[in-house]
Amino acid sequence: MFKIKIKDIEWKVILLEDKDFDEKYEDTEGATERGELEIYFKKSGINKNTILHELMHAYVASCHVNSLPDLTHEQMEELCAEIIEYHIHDILRKSSYILKKLQKLKK
Repeated sequence: MFKIKIKDIEWKVILLEDKDFDEKYEDTEGATERGELEIYFKKSGINKNTILHELMHAYVASCHVNSLPDLTHEQMEELCAEIIEYHIHDILRKSSYILKKLQKLKK
């Protein structure tokens, strides 16, 4: 387990053994628990695309979208576009960092 900051909010990144991960999640290699500010990865499924996918969930959650339950499709689309516009370089840097850390933890 290690921590990262997303939009000044601290998140835990947790690597789980396959058995433990599969007991909690189905048909995926990663999962983001917004309420707990935790991102989980399956030990055998560590890859850059999954990391990017889960980071996007964390960025959306860090924008406090859950406090805006009536977002229209267009507003959600605009939010995603703004995350890319303002945070893509940070997302890419963080994904590389997470990949390296997870690969070390995997050993």
